[in-house]
Amino acid sequence: MGPFIACLNGKFIPAKELKLNSKNRSFKYGDGVFETIRVVEGRICFFNAHFERILKGLSFLEIETKGLNKDYLLQLVNQLLEENDITKGARLRIHFWRSEGGFYAPTHNDLNWLAEVEPLAQNFYQFNEEGFQIDIYDGLQKPINALSNIKSANALLYIKAGLEKNKRKLDELLLLNEKGFLAEGISSNLFLVVGESIMTPSLQQGCLEGVMRKQIINLAQYKNIRVVEGAIDREILFRADELFFTNTITGIRWAKAYRNKRFFNKTSKSLNETLNQLLLSSLMDFQEN
Repeated sequence: MGPFIACLNGKFIPAKELKLNSKNRSFKYGDGVFETIRVVEGRICFFNAHFERILKGLSFLEIETKGLNKDYLLQLVNQLLEENDITKGARLRIHFWRSEGGFYAPTHNDLNWLAEVEPLAQNFYQFNEEGFQIDIYDGLQKPINALSNIKSANALLYIKAGLEKNKRKLDELLLLNEKGFLAEGISSNLFLVVGESIMTPSLQQGCLEGVMRKQIINLAQYKNIRVVEGAIDREILFRADELFFTNTITGIRWAKAYRNKRFFNKTSKSLNETLNQLLLSSLMDFQEN
């Protein structure tokens, strides 16, 4: 593979030639949103769900979307995969931000965007047989408001939690919301298996509205597993049979231990296998959920 190619506002250029304007509002204020999208077998997964979340985020930030056409964007990112000779697994990242001008109060609401792609070692979702060692992050709590569900360019909470994870030599930390309930992982949504049901924090608890979260809820219902969304107290960690995390890039990641509590992985492993089977058989459309 030659030098990576990126797509900036619809134009293809070598990634090494990209230059960041010091007035870029995403750089200066975190004024934007982004999506990380999984590519399997050289094809984009769950694009409609991702595009829906893009529109929600941009609409809330009042960034202009009238020129953002779903079919045209999909055409461009598929061409980006071809330009980079992507035929197996990959990570596609699309960043959207408001055009430069103004300080906290913008003077323009025009849209800019950048798409980049990089190959992954794994084509399909590979289950982590070792299991994660996890704990709770008490340093900061996640506020519950309209920004909580958006994948914005401001990631300071997750960065602080990531630093703490590294210091404690753990695989993942659980984030709490402002009410002290479980919200999510550092870069993933949270699921627990309790008896015959799967539990996950509801969107009203401040978790990110994850695309893979949506797929797993649908997948559980496909397998006739009851899913309960709501407020989850940390004490349930000692009663749960399983705990796993989800995001679109890594799929499902199960936790082996929370302190002295040990978890199984029967349900999470089964969901991961079914997810790959449906992708492989195209029963779950690569372009649509």
